[in-house]
Amino acid sequence: MTAASPDGAKIIAKFTVLAKTATTEGTFKDMIKIIWRMIKPMTGTPLYRLTLVFLAIGAMCTSLASSSVRTGLPQWIENMETWLGKQLTIGGKGVAGEGEGTADDRVKRFFSTPYLHDFD
Repeated sequence: MTAASPDGAKIIAKFTVLAKTATTEGTFKDMIKIIWRMIKPMTGTPLYRLTLVFLAIGAMCTSLASSSVRTGLPQWIENMETWLGKQLTIGGKGVAGEGEGTADDRVKRFFSTPYLHDFD
């Protein structure tokens, strides 16, 4: 349902085109930051916004899969997945062990932080 929403269609179209600017892992990470900053203030539940993040990253990766960076892309994706997994499970920087609160609480925290922890 999210992909068919106006927000989803806009996100997919935007990041399919903007993917061309990701020519190194550093610029790929910069695009992830742009995605987060763009979706962070949007209305909707935290899980809806997280789904939009996944749609944007998926659109970007699909576009990059046929580009000159396709050989490095799997490692970039793996690094981003590891980082995102930490953010959504243990809460990122300075937190060890089990995550606090429900999954919904953790996604809310992900969108309420002033910056992305441990991302650069």
